[in-house]
Amino acid sequence: MKARHLIIPILALCSNLLTAQDKTTRPTGSILFGNRDRLSGHAIKVDENNNLIWNSPVLRNEVPLRISEILEMSLRSPIGLKPKAGHIAKITLTNGDTAYGTLSVLNEEYVTLITDYAGTLNLKRGAVSRLEITESERGIYAGPHDMANWTVADGPQSAWQLYNGQLVSSGSASIAQEFELPEKAHISFSLDWRSSLKLSILMLSDDGETDKPENHYHFQLNRQNIYLRKRWEGGNGRGIGHSANIRALKEKENARFDFYVDRSTDTIALYIDDEQAQIWNDAEPDTNSFGNWIHFISEEGFPVKISNINISEWTSGELPDDSLLAEDDDLSPEEGERIFMKNGDTLIGEVGKITDGLLSVESEFTPINVPIERINNIDLTKEKSDPLYDEAIRRKGDIRAWFKSGGRITFRLDSFGDLTMHGSSQNFGEASFDINAFSRIEFNIYNQELNAKRRGDNW
Repeated sequence: MKARHLIIPILALCSNLLTAQDKTTRPTGSILFGNRDRLSGHAIKVDENNNLIWNSPVLRNEVPLRISEILEMSLRSPIGLKPKAGHIAKITLTNGDTAYGTLSVLNEEYVTLITDYAGTLNLKRGAVSRLEITESERGIYAGPHDMANWTVADGPQSAWQLYNGQLVSSGSASIAQEFELPEKAHISFSLDWRSSLKLSILMLSDDGETDKPENHYHFQLNRQNIYLRKRWEGGNGRGIGHSANIRALKEKENARFDFYVDRSTDTIALYIDDEQAQIWNDAEPDTNSFGNWIHFISEEGFPVKISNINISEWTSGELPDDSLLAEDDDLSPEEGERIFMKNGDTLIGEVGKITDGLLSVESEFTPINVPIERINNIDLTKEKSDPLYDEAIRRKGDIRAWFKSGGRITFRLDSFGDLTMHGSSQNFGEASFDINAFSRIEFNIYNQELNAKRRGDNW
């Protein structure tokens, strides 16, 4: 590792030496070490001594890097992977992992997905806590992975930095990026804060170089309250609808935000941790001069972290109905799984085989076949005391791979090739993954010392 310490300090002078992508689709990227040094290039393989063989444009030869010293590997791929079916099944596992694909089998033992990144993935039924069905969406952005295309304005550049896939604020400034937003867009991100939440979010802005563009919608997050104002050229701005009062935000320091924006009806809906917070309707829309910038504006003394940003086309145009998740005290767990339909109906029964896009359900009264596309989600949650509950054990060599489209999957890395990673997990057995599906890979995920460096304070 001595060679690494000699080379790393000059990387800032060599950042323009990245070689062109070769004729394969091997992603390039960089390695982040525990001492915060970074080395650009691409991975070749994992050797018999558990070293990651790394090729860098600033090195003459390939070098072995000890995996025990690596925090993470970021990946920049020239291609993306897209689902080939008319629906996307999102599986949430008991360890917090997620997997996406086309639902193929759902029985007492397995939930099987056909994926574009690992072929057929057989997930143990006891390790699955939630199954959601959505229509295929056109992905527009998933990140952040670097500071490219992000514009920091109205404050010091250092007010926003990128750490471990998170935009982290340390002062007062705006950070913005322009996206190719469709008429109907789904914008989501994870937000962390300390003690008290204060943050402004601008959407459909026409200027990313200032925190006060002429045209935009302005969401003001102030502790447990969320206000929406609209500003347009020639106008003084005005409030829209009622504010959202989310008392749970007072007790939290993190949450998932989902915005559904429909320019055709000038409607914006906000969901926080999958629960509907507010729907705003603009009575005087006229957004012709609005743009496609999205801003996050931090305030001095109120640091935030923003991660897992996903922007996609909102193809269905239908809002999630969080009332589908409400508990019904009249239904006992023994009566079967709860299947929540997109039209608001709830089915109770034992799920069976999937044939030609139809899920067979044995209900109390009669067996029925339910089209997969009409299902919102299936609650497969089990208490830890349930004998059917299953959670993968932690194993030496486990890595955490983050999908470009959001979410993550954990498995033991057994081998690494040019374009694939082969690994195994108690959740799904063995699988080979297309590396182009991932934006970031974390190593040594159970090492407390390295995890402290991975997280850092960064506030």
